Amino acid sequence: MYERIFSVESGQWHSLRVIAVNDRFEVMLNGTSLFSATDRTLPQAGPVGVWSQADSVTYYGSLLMSPIQR
Repeated sequence: MYERIFSVESGQWHSLRVIAVNDRFEVMLNGTSLFSATDRTLPQAGPVGVWSQADSVTYYGSLLMSPIQR
C-alpha cells in the first residue's frame, strides 16, 4: 500500500487525478504530484473505489474514467 500524508483544506473543492497504466500509478492532488507507485498484484482490469477517512465528510462532484490517449 502506498500513501502520503497531505493537508487538504476543508470547505473547498479539490481535484484528485489517478493515472493507471498497466502496473504503474501516478496520483495527483490539485495538479501536484503526490506519488507514483508500481503494483504488480493487479494482473487484470477490475473495479475502482474511492475512500476517505471515517471521521471526514467527503462529497464527490464527479468521477470520470477514460482510456489513455496513445
